[in-house]
Amino acid sequence: MFQVKPIEEQENNDTLLSYRSAFSSISERLQNEQVECAGAIHRDGTYSFYQGQIDSVKVSSEGDILWHSHPDGNLIFSLQDWLCFFYSESETAALFSCNKILIIRKNDNCKRLRTLLIKEANSFIGYPSLIAYRFIKTIESFFSIDLSKTSEEKLLNCFKTDFEIIDIE
Repeated sequence: MFQVKPIEEQENNDTLLSYRSAFSSISERLQNEQVECAGAIHRDGTYSFYQGQIDSVKVSSEGDILWHSHPDGNLIFSLQDWLCFFYSESETAALFSCNKILIIRKNDNCKRLRTLLIKEANSFIGYPSLIAYRFIKTIESFFSIDLSKTSEEKLLNCFKTDFEIIDIE
């Protein structure tokens, strides 16, 4: 059973509720997982499910909702999670952890940032490992923040994204 707890700005949860079956199935599969898992949920209710390692997993790049899990109970997006979310085509991301799902939706700011990140990626010449550094610099400039001095707990508010938490009962 799911109970949606929207934030004040949320107007309509019908879209998320249409994915209820997939949320439930994924949640059940995650109950005994000791590693991070990830995948994508599609409009037709199907979803992908990939197992990773204790603290990382390859993230799917296409789907209506990108999802991943934190088996340690941490219901907070890491900086790496944010980089994937901002760069992805998906408008929504879900983080499963401890009988809760954090849902984050892209707003107009996120869409503008994605355009900048794509431009950065397309013009980048250098070692692939340095692209994340360039993305971080682009995000810092876009939001006027210093990510090295900002805790992961505060990123959700800094990035001003739309979010809600779903309790799984």
